[in-house]
Amino acid sequence: MNKGDLEGLKIRLTEGRSALLSMLDEKDKAKQADCHAKIKKATAEININIPSMIGKEKGAACESKLNELQAAWVIFRDGRDNNVIPALLAGRVDEAKAIGTGVQKERFARVISIIDGLLAQT
Repeated sequence: MNKGDLEGLKIRLTEGRSALLSMLDEKDKAKQADCHAKIKKATAEININIPSMIGKEKGAACESKLNELQAAWVIFRDGRDNNVIPALLAGRVDEAKAIGTGVQKERFARVISIIDGLLAQT
């Protein structure tokens, strides 16, 4: 497994999460849009990177962990994109913050935990 790929993935995830947290606290619509653009950019890269890693890996244990990472990422991404961001853009800031700092925080921690586990194996 390529340690650099995993570290890059972790950086993109963290950038996207930071942009979301900034977006949740931002009142200015233009700055919210900038944060949203950063989230979309990081997401596009992650959506490519995880599946490409799955295809390269040899060994059932590693492949299994990468599949687990992909599943956890999809749950996190879809929760953010289908719940947190729409609520925020609709002006339901408290709802967006509750989801974004509640269940989404746990989902993000799960994704990072899987990556950290994979990094420990490299």
